[in-house]
Amino acid sequence: MSTKVFRKRPPIPRGKGFPFFWEIFAGCAKFSLCMQCQNFQVLPVDHDGSEHQPLTPVLFADLRELPAQQMLLQRLKTNPPCCIHFAMPGLGPFHAAKVASANRLLEFVVQLLVECWLSNIHVILENPERSWIWAAITVTALVLKHSSSLFHRWLQQFVGRCFRCM
Repeated sequence: MSTKVFRKRPPIPRGKGFPFFWEIFAGCAKFSLCMQCQNFQVLPVDHDGSEHQPLTPVLFADLRELPAQQMLLQRLKTNPPCCIHFAMPGLGPFHAAKVASANRLLEFVVQLLVECWLSNIHVILENPERSWIWAAITVTALVLKHSSSLFHRWLQQFVGRCFRCM
């Protein structure tokens, strides 16, 4: 992980008090503790039941739940931090292997779809509204270097429709 260190302190939000720093998926909140030692007001956030022992008080919120998301977004609007650190959750070896396998599959399917688009080959997508894979493919297509905005629009016409196979 590379961290950029600034010589000057970031601007204080709204010109009052100490700057705010948020740590999302804080775990043990070590980064928040370090920022607190540098005179930041901190808001470490993690889910209740985290296996980590926090080093500073943590706001426990399940960010998969809409009320928790709305609460955090409202707080962002009313008292914005100068910086948010996203400490994305890690995966154990078993889950990481499953994710890597799914990513390889998604990349191949997107490559195949791009070739269909380039060759004007008709495509039928089964269950685009009920299967997570089509939404994941849309996201994957956005980051592949060989896909274009025309391809994205072409793919979206399929993902956005309701097809049901009987």
